[in-house]
Amino acid sequence: MYRYSAQKDGQLTGRFYVTLRQEITRGVRLSKITERALSKACISANNNQLKSWDSGLKVERTGTGFTVNRLYRRPRPDRVPSVSLYHGPPREVMAFINGFVSAVMHTSLTSIESEHPHE
Repeated sequence: MYRYSAQKDGQLTGRFYVTLRQEITRGVRLSKITERALSKACISANNNQLKSWDSGLKVERTGTGFTVNRLYRRPRPDRVPSVSLYHGPPREVMAFINGFVSAVMHTSLTSIESEHPHE
């Protein structure tokens, strides 16, 4: 729950309490994030942005939400085959996937620029 104050001419006119959902949905229609949408986001990321990585993302449903796992493409005996990265409700998991992919892309671009600074 968030609290904000309304002021007019420097005078406090009242305090209002809103939930995060009310704040997010103000003027915006939110669509429901389904397990299928999360799976499609992972498949798309694995086939595009994470294609050159040694691992990919996978979403699994749990009793209280979803878990994002990092699965290694070629597991080695000295390394676990998967690592749990994040657990939460569908919207947060979708945001995590998008943020993870953005971070990977940003790091990839930064490493390419540092290898070829004069191009």
